[in-house]
Amino acid sequence: MRFELHCHTEKSKCSELKINHLVKYLKTHNYDGAFITDHDYITISKPIEIDGIYLYPGVEITSKEGYHILGLNISEMPKQRDL
Repeated sequence: MRFELHCHTEKSKCSELKINHLVKYLKTHNYDGAFITDHDYITISKPIEIDGIYLYPGVEITSKEGYHILGLNISEMPKQRDL
């Protein structure tokens, strides 16, 4: 299986990508799925399948020091943000 582990959607300031366009891109490039890892925001809270593409929840958490940490298959933000 081929997965993209780090995708941003329009929920992140750095992206304008809508989920339906992401699915089209993934299909065109022979991916089976992706983790949606928007900045400090969980876009989907559980795995979903759209047109044969599997999308999994994730998040790119910004630490107090400004580092980015990927959380994969995560359905809620950590309570403590001092990572």
